[in-house]
Amino acid sequence: MKALIYWLLLLTQNNETIETTAQDPHCGMSPPAQSLATLIINHPAQQRAQLQCHKLLVEIANNRAQQLLAGTTPERSTPNQILIKGGYRFASFYPPTGNQVEAVAKNQGTPAQVMQYLSESAKHQDHVLGKGEFFSRQKELGVGYHQNDLGQTQYVVLIAEPHTRQKVVFKQTINPPKMVTRAKCSKNWRHSKAHKSAASAVKWPRKPNKRKPRAHSLINQSQINQSQINQSRINKANQLKHAQKAPPTQ
Repeated sequence: MKALIYWLLLLTQNNETIETTAQDPHCGMSPPAQSLATLIINHPAQQRAQLQCHKLLVEIANNRAQQLLAGTTPERSTPNQILIKGGYRFASFYPPTGNQVEAVAKNQGTPAQVMQYLSESAKHQDHVLGKGEFFSRQKELGVGYHQNDLGQTQYVVLIAEPHTRQKVVFKQTINPPKMVTRAKCSKNWRHSKAHKSAASAVKWPRKPNKRKPRAHSLINQSQINQSQINQSRINKANQLKHAQKAPPTQ
């Protein structure tokens, strides 16, 4: 069915009835751009399962076609940079410089002839037809077209992968602790090496000893000191009494 639609569109291109092939006004700002977008989407060799037009990409592609044909493109600006400056947000893993999004064709004739050129070009066919894992992920399309007063034509095809938020899922598994009963433990489990190593591994912080001496301990100490003093006084008094009663020595 897709191939039949493509060949019908190709016949209309050869008959120069461009306006009848423009199905989506968001695919281009002019009938040639819309026709080329339709040919790209319905090409038999198109590897993308889904490819839809994007309004912002169409605007950027149309401005880009005018600049390329007039020779007024910014110096050292790559297609990726042009998309970023234009406000389009592509996939986060795209490099900010380089070209992973653009294919161009200048003075190639009708949209059908441009499609044939792009599909046979070694430089553009992978990008336009979505060949390979990288290009097959690109889902949004925009085609630009411009013709100057001299009759020169410029086509710009922008196909990119839109930015999506990466979903990060953390899957946490918690193993339940093993329940050990007294029946399963040996009698000397406290003296086992496993228990000692586990107990030594836990180092509890020691608090500084700020305990004040109790009041009754101070009282007891003072009483002991007073009794010792009294006892020494009694001993001295007894010695004096014995000295007075003793007979004098001759």
